[in-house]
Amino acid sequence: MKPLPLLLLALVGNLFSAAAQTDLYTSYLPEKENATGAGVVVVPGGSFLIRCEDQEGTQVAKWFARHGVAAFVVHYRLIPTFTLRDELDDVRSAIQQVRAKSASYNISSNRLGVIGFSAGAFLAGEAAVKPPPNGRPDFQILVYGAPGGTNDPITGFNRFYFDQLGREAWNETAPTTLEQIKTAPPTFMFCTGEDRGAARRMGEYHLQLMQQGVSSEAHFFANGLHGVGFAQGDPVLGVWPDLMLNWMRTKNILALLEPLAISGTVTVGGQPLELGYVTFTPTAPISAPARTAYVFNRSGPKGGFQLPAGQGLQPGVYRIEVHQMAMKWNSVWAEPLLNRLQAKLNGGEKLTEAEIAEWKAWAAPRKYEATQPDHFSYPAKIRTIDSKNAANLEIEAR
Repeated sequence: MKPLPLLLLALVGNLFSAAAQTDLYTSYLPEKENATGAGVVVVPGGSFLIRCEDQEGTQVAKWFARHGVAAFVVHYRLIPTFTLRDELDDVRSAIQQVRAKSASYNISSNRLGVIGFSAGAFLAGEAAVKPPPNGRPDFQILVYGAPGGTNDPITGFNRFYFDQLGREAWNETAPTTLEQIKTAPPTFMFCTGEDRGAARRMGEYHLQLMQQGVSSEAHFFANGLHGVGFAQGDPVLGVWPDLMLNWMRTKNILALLEPLAISGTVTVGGQPLELGYVTFTPTAPISAPARTAYVFNRSGPKGGFQLPAGQGLQPGVYRIEVHQMAMKWNSVWAEPLLNRLQAKLNGGEKLTEAEIAEWKAWAAPRKYEATQPDHFSYPAKIRTIDSKNAANLEIEAR
């Protein structure tokens, strides 16, 4: 019989163990009271030749389960017994199968994403931009790796992978076009500057996503080796999973309720806030994202703020805090003169001498001295936000 402490450790370890295991993947499900309804397919790295199922597989899956996200570690086939196409097909099939069984896993079929590490990031990214029917993930998280570029060199083991597939199959599997990138889901990326090979392609991919209008958030830390996984316990790199979790909240991946568009006005001492912001921190439900609404007074009512539906608040209870950055402020783009001059320049016209003189006359009397010595924050207030007050929030700070 096992000693009692070891038996207890085994029981604790099984809290997030597989609810079901197939030849293709193992599932790690959160406790029901902690579940967010989101799921993620986990693709470990290993140069396509091995699978790093510890720090890039099981440990990652259990981390997600502890945070309310169901996780599914893919046991994809490996080169040289199989090919790069087989590996990619396994990842695609895993996404399809998990989505088909989403009800049995208590996850939402439209909040299923994929996370990949190194070679696994290549496979995850390729599955995201070249999906089979019903196989497109709803978000992708790429860790020190990305889908193939259009001009990646065929050297080293890539030569063997290329020869295995043949030129036609390689061109269908490896290069990624801008048209395919345009179809990518919202993306989060982590890498380090010292991991130069991965960082180069990831930086390129991040720019391509943004150029194609795809939401992408990337974090490149200055130092760190390839293969750090979640770097749990590392005081520097170890913060990146929390950044990822916050991104998942802000993209409404962990949302239990549909977010509401928010608008209103904020006053300080009875006067409209000149320049600052309002923070909304959820107290219930805690899985809801924190949001910040900035007040720049560029248009609309003085002290006005708004959050569009996609970046709004879930119905719930929030701690609201007002932050003031300046006591006197007038946005450049709230000035009709400057808007008129910019519109003319944007149209390819030159400004006349009279217009330049008018501009100088406007600028001459303006003062630019500081209006307050420090950033001011005002005591937080607790408010319940729902569909009845979301469009007309009046926030007073004193």
